[in-house]
Amino acid sequence: MTKAEIIQNWHDWEEKFLELQLRERILVSLGVLALLFLIWDFSFLGPIEKKQNALSARFERTTTELRKVAAEEQVLVKALTNDPSIAARKQILDLQNQLSAADKQVQSMSAGLISAVRLPEILHDVLQETGNLQLVGMRHYPAQKLQLAETANDDPEAEPDEQDLAIAALQESDESVASSVDKRLAEERVIGVYKHAVRITLQGNYFSVVDYLQRLEHLKWRFYWDFIDYHVDKYPSAIVTLEVYTLSTDRGMFGA
Repeated sequence: MTKAEIIQNWHDWEEKFLELQLRERILVSLGVLALLFLIWDFSFLGPIEKKQNALSARFERTTTELRKVAAEEQVLVKALTNDPSIAARKQILDLQNQLSAADKQVQSMSAGLISAVRLPEILHDVLQETGNLQLVGMRHYPAQKLQLAETANDDPEAEPDEQDLAIAALQESDESVASSVDKRLAEERVIGVYKHAVRITLQGNYFSVVDYLQRLEHLKWRFYWDFIDYHVDKYPSAIVTLEVYTLSTDRGMFGA
């Protein structure tokens, strides 16, 4: 249909419309408006309302889920706040940090120390290099443990220490965690620092004793001096007794 035909049809409808009575023209106009509204509602307004309703329903579901999550979070926070195992875990963590610091201190103290096996050997070797000295005697003392944290549990009447209290509290709240921590702490308690001491008694003149002591001082290994006793037996001969020791985390060959 051409543009001219459309215009002609429009004029024909207009003439027919004008030929109608006023009442008929009003009814026709209302019918046309109603038809246009139905077309607009079906084509535009309907889909928009459906989308709006879907978005509203989705918003309500999301709001409900958020409220549910918030409520669960509050319950969880309250449970964690009232969990007695938190204090126990913190106490155990503090104890483990103390053990770690003590271990570092032991490592620092034992750096460069001579081994317990080599200590009596080196004392004898230096003696062989020093003239005018005689070996009167040498005694190896049993290894002495300097840290006896585990002895508190050996006495059934002894009061529990901090580690025992922490582990007991944790066992009441969380058996699985307490079991692993208790085992690890028990293993760490067995490890201690052992003192390995050797006492040697020599006989000789003053200058030979000084030479021997200086040779020991200039060794590449380190050890600790416990005491030295020097007294003149029959001038110029003297008896000197000295006790030295080393440290290790091993009970060693001189252990009881």
